[in-house]
Amino acid sequence: MNQTYDHISPDLDGLLAGMPTEEAEGLRAVWDQIGSDEPTDFPDRERIARVWRDLEAFSHGTISHEPRPAVRLRRLRLVRRPVSMALTAVVLAGAVAVALWIRPAEWTAPLGERLAVALPDGSKVELNSGASLHYARPFRRSVHLVGEAYFDVNHNGKPFLVHTFNAEVQVLGTHFNVRAWPTDDAPTTVVTLASGKVSVAPAKHLDRAVIMTPGETRQVVNQAAEVAAAETNQLDDVLAWRHGDLIFKNQMLSVILKDLERRFALRINLQPAGLGSRRINLAFRNPLSAESVIKDLCVAMGLAYSRNSDGYEIHSSSGQ
Repeated sequence: MNQTYDHISPDLDGLLAGMPTEEAEGLRAVWDQIGSDEPTDFPDRERIARVWRDLEAFSHGTISHEPRPAVRLRRLRLVRRPVSMALTAVVLAGAVAVALWIRPAEWTAPLGERLAVALPDGSKVELNSGASLHYARPFRRSVHLVGEAYFDVNHNGKPFLVHTFNAEVQVLGTHFNVRAWPTDDAPTTVVTLASGKVSVAPAKHLDRAVIMTPGETRQVVNQAAEVAAAETNQLDDVLAWRHGDLIFKNQMLSVILKDLERRFALRINLQPAGLGSRRINLAFRNPLSAESVIKDLCVAMGLAYSRNSDGYEIHSSSGQ
């Protein structure tokens, strides 16, 4: 899991010990300004620019401050001497701390792996291979998802939002699965509710949200203005990926192959590409290799395959 930098706190007192009084006071003022405001949603270019301007002014001994609401800064005498190496290091550390504090938190599950993410509100997310999740700081129970993930949302009375490329899912506290790969041939957000209650809406038509009940699956296809009619799927099949299984129900071949690429971190070329629109039902229990899946897939669909330098090529059998 990616590291976060929510609690960077250099030992300022230790670094200032023994420095000339004027330099020490000047540095403390700049440091106070860096840490005075609450972090804001990324990007806040104005705040970043303001901090860098003050740091540059201080390094040239020309810093001055005008009173600002809720920010208390001590009066400074102008410092017109070179900034020491220690002072420069602390100032840069403060700037880095600001940049890291306000940038979004982001996680991506490596290809071939799954990744568990703990959110600041106690909610938990499990990302499927290749999926990514990010949110702005400070965390306001709103996340953006690319790919597939299972959510265990902590109930605290405040709405929790999941944004995909074409939909919004709103919950209070529940368990549900979201699949949203914008690169699929038929890009679709698919939401399956395990427990609790959620609403799903097209991203551009939030007024057309529909309420889901446990065991129900809803889809928002491409840029559709409406949520598709409810479907009932076996929850174990939808969540099979969490246990390493691959289960496809009436799924397009092109979508299956992209899942295999992410699962096994390789490339699969389909020739001709038009074969990708064919659909099939398949189930694999924790397959250990891509070739074992591709072999069975080709037998079932009357196709052939061969290895190449970075993966496999699937093509029509001879004579077809």
